[in-house]
Amino acid sequence: MAQPVVAYIQDAHPISDAKGYAKYNEAKGFGAACQAESRLGAVTRGMP
Repeated sequence: MAQPVVAYIQDAHPISDAKGYAKYNEAKGFGAACQAESRLGAVTRGMP
């Protein structure tokens, strides 16, 4: 049985590009695509 493969998409790309990469990966049979989002850290740093 084949192992599923996941694509990890860096947040250095515009989200519109990342959506295209995810669609491409889905068409090629990837099991999932994970989108990095380091910009969320700026929102949550001040929270307890």
